[in-house]
Amino acid sequence: MEDWEISIKDYFKGYDSKKIRYGVFGKKDYSKVIVILQGRAEYFEKYHHIVRHFVEKGFLAVLMDWRGQGGSCRELLDKDKGHVNDFLDYQKDLSFFLKKISNFIKPGDQVYGLSHSMGSHNLMRYLIENKNSIFKKIVFSSPMVEIRTFPLSQSLAKLYVNTFVKSGLGDSYLVGTGKYKEIKFKNNNLTSNKRKFFENIFYLRKNKDHAIGGPTNSWVFNAFLSMDYLKKNISKIDPEVKTKIIYGSKESVVKIEVLKKISKFMSEPSLEIKNARHELMMESPELLEIFFQSVDKFFGIK
Repeated sequence: MEDWEISIKDYFKGYDSKKIRYGVFGKKDYSKVIVILQGRAEYFEKYHHIVRHFVEKGFLAVLMDWRGQGGSCRELLDKDKGHVNDFLDYQKDLSFFLKKISNFIKPGDQVYGLSHSMGSHNLMRYLIENKNSIFKKIVFSSPMVEIRTFPLSQSLAKLYVNTFVKSGLGDSYLVGTGKYKEIKFKNNNLTSNKRKFFENIFYLRKNKDHAIGGPTNSWVFNAFLSMDYLKKNISKIDPEVKTKIIYGSKESVVKIEVLKKISKFMSEPSLEIKNARHELMMESPELLEIFFQSVDKFFGIK
C-alpha cells in the first residue's frame, strides 16, 4: 500500500476475540468513506489500485481480511485450509468491523460499499439482516449467490459435501483441492490482465502467510447454506440503501442467470461488462475503466 497521510494496518478483536486484520488509507481531508470487502482467499493489499482510485477522489478507504484468510486468524492448524465454522461468523466479524471504523466516520460523511464475490455475499446478507445501516450506496461485484459446480449438478454437489461433513470430514480439503499452489495464467477464469495476475502471484511468494489453498468441506457446506438463505430472503434487503450489481460476460465462477434474478431486487439495473471475467477489479485497464466509470457514476462522484 502507498504511504498516504493516513496509512493504518492493524488488528481488531473479532466476535470471539480472535485477531482480524484491517486497513485504513487516505488523506486527512477526506469527506467520504468507502468500505471495500474482498472475496475468498484474498487480502487487502491486492486492492491497492482500487484504494488509490478512491483516495484520489476524496475517500477514506477501509478494508479487512476475512477470518481464515489474508493476515487474519486461521481457524485450523493447517493454515492453508480455507475454513470457517459458520458463515454467520463472517456476519459477526463484519458487525465488529463496522463498529471499529465508525471512529473514522465524521459527522456528514457519506459511507459507500464496494465488495467482491464472497465479500458481496456477506454484505448482501448484512443488508438483509440489518436495517438502517451506515451505507448510502453499495456496488456488488460478481456476488457469490450461486457457485458453478460443474461437472456435478448443484443438488449432487450439496449431497456430496453434506455426506463428508456428517462423516466427520468437515475439516478436510474439498476433494480435488489442497494446500496453496500457484495457478497458471493460461485458461484462468479470474482475469485477462496478465500484469495484475502475476503481481498477485509475486506478492504471495513474498507473503506466504497471506495465502490459502482450497476450501474445506465444511466451508463449502456452509457456503451452500448461506447462498440458499440469501436467495430465499433477498427481497428483504434494506430498501434504504441504493444497490447495484456488476459482473462480466465471461463470468464462470458464479452463475450469471442467478445474478440476473438477484439483480431484480437491487435499486439499480445491473451491468454486464463484455469480456470481463470473475475478478472485475483485477481486469485489464480497458475493462477496469468501464467498471470505474459505472461505479463513479452510481456513487455520484467525478
